[in-house]
Amino acid sequence: MKDKIRSIIKKLGRFGYKINHANKSHIDPVCGMEASSDLFQVDYKGESYYFCSDHCKERFVANPDNYAK
Repeated sequence: MKDKIRSIIKKLGRFGYKINHANKSHIDPVCGMEASSDLFQVDYKGESYYFCSDHCKERFVANPDNYAK
């Protein structure tokens, strides 16, 4: 179910719609874009990282030391 929701949100993003959850805003460490949802989130070495898309999340997971603070 979570994958279906992510897919729908990604498709809506392509049409200019933006999903905000509790007005939290984070910066994606991979591309530098605003990541306003915690759907794409990873915890690494005690820190939480948020991503604008599954693509950026997967790039981070593949090489986290390249992007982590």
